[in-house]
Amino acid sequence: MLARDFCVVVTATFRVIYLFVVLEVGTRRIVHWNVTAHPTGDWTGHQFRMIVSDDEGYRFVIRDRDTIYSDGVDRTLEAMGLEVLKTPARVPQANAFCERVIGTIRRECLDYVIPRRSGTFGPFSRNGLFITSAGARTAVWDQDFRIRRLIGGWRRAVTSCRTAIASS
Repeated sequence: MLARDFCVVVTATFRVIYLFVVLEVGTRRIVHWNVTAHPTGDWTGHQFRMIVSDDEGYRFVIRDRDTIYSDGVDRTLEAMGLEVLKTPARVPQANAFCERVIGTIRRECLDYVIPRRSGTFGPFSRNGLFITSAGARTAVWDQDFRIRRLIGGWRRAVTSCRTAIASS
């Protein structure tokens, strides 16, 4: 069984990008993820065509009732032999597997690093930060000097702002 969901990520330039996550429920493993600025039904269907093959034995896909998912995506999944299970309206607990993974991604990665553009997610996937949450902050801090320097600059800016506010 697969679960899928989108989450919104705001970049440093205040652009909105969408993170698409597909999770295997039985193993709680992220099967696939990708980012886009304009999620469409065709794009979402293409993501599933890239990851689902006949020999994997998936039967069901859990999805919420977001407007990003069109009937075309559901038809594509049904043509691939998957049954689409829609969660009830406004009940995120029904897709708790994906919601929990997205919460972990937000807490462990996106609370500490603000992406500059959608291509910024590439180093995170190579370092495995979206797959493991343990020690993600340390890995972000130690993997890339540019990120370490950027975070240090943010801390100095916040400290100087606090000092200026306290002295006035």
